Amino acid sequence: MILVTDTASTLPREALDRLCKQAAATLGLSGQAVLGEKPGQTAVLADKSAVHVFLRAADEPDDVLCCVCTTDVDLNGFVADATACVNRISSGQSE
Repeated sequence: MILVTDTASTLPREALDRLCKQAAATLGLSGQAVLGEKPGQTAVLADKSAVHVFLRAADEPDDVLCCVCTTDVDLNGFVADATACVNRISSGQSE
């Protein structure tokens, strides 16, 4: 379920649904791991047009942030900031 979107461009519902499916396919769903023994916390998918970053909240495993970035994103910095953001949102803390 998508609760909130924030985007510079309009994404059709189908594109949002695909993002959710990608997140489930890469991170795991309902406590089930895709690879290894437990569901993933971070996944990155990239192609020549975009970078998709999926981050699971540390304390709320059903809360996932799905981000579509340009290919020139500073991935390490973005992942660090986005991880802090999803954990803050998930815990109900404000900035």
